[in-house]
Amino acid sequence: LLRPPPARGREIPLARHPRHLQHPPGPQPPPDRRGIWVGLFSRSSTYPYARGYPVGLILGRDTMGRNRWKEQRETILAIIFCIVVGGPMLWLMYQPLPDEALPAAHSGTGQITIPFLDELSQLPEYLGRVPTEDIEPIILKYTNEERQKYGVAPLEWDNRLSTIARQHSQDMVDNNYFSHDNLQGDDPTDRARKYGYPLRKNLGGGWYSEGVGENIGKMPTGNVAGIGLVANTADAVARAQVDSWMNSPGHKQNILDPRYSRLGVGVAHDGHLYYYSTQNFW
Repeated sequence: LLRPPPARGREIPLARHPRHLQHPPGPQPPPDRRGIWVGLFSRSSTYPYARGYPVGLILGRDTMGRNRWKEQRETILAIIFCIVVGGPMLWLMYQPLPDEALPAAHSGTGQITIPFLDELSQLPEYLGRVPTEDIEPIILKYTNEERQKYGVAPLEWDNRLSTIARQHSQDMVDNNYFSHDNLQGDDPTDRARKYGYPLRKNLGGGWYSEGVGENIGKMPTGNVAGIGLVANTADAVARAQVDSWMNSPGHKQNILDPRYSRLGVGVAHDGHLYYYSTQNFW
């Protein structure tokens, strides 16, 4: 007995191709490759004459005379729209952002606390500028509160020392540096001497000191690491600056030194973020 050769045709669901129930046996016609292949949708199972294009759809006119462009026009227009509009948007979304320099709260001995700013620092109450002359007496107030905790006599306000301190804070802002020594090489005692301030101080028992002590600092507003939220108010800036000094052994020693009896405070703002503060002790 001879086995009949298998049928070469293929049934096609009527719902998809109502005009064709079965391909005639015999050699299949070659696929029409005159169209355009778009590799997003697979129509191979729906359009048998598109075999040879595993993923894609054929635009143009196939061997059965169907106008594929008319059938797929809405799909193709949607694909083109997504590519033209969505492509650039995705490209912009995945571009790397530049690193932004974070502000830092500095102390005069070189110890640095690195803060960070969050969304609260962008609110109006954390922007703007506080009058620096309002901050200066509050720094004296909190300094004396710290001395009182340790049983040390309070410091008296000294206008001349405050002028010397204020000039140094403003000089650091104007010339973009942060140091006890200015750009001319003058230290705190040199600056006081040029101003005509008396440097020698009798301590009793035949002891005396000569010169002035100094603390400097720069404080931003916002959420400062190690300190907390610093609102853009005179009280908040003064409190944060004194706390920063008290967390530094060298500055704390100046604040609590019982040999000092007078204090001058000068504050300047850099116009952007930092309040520069200088304390001069005598």
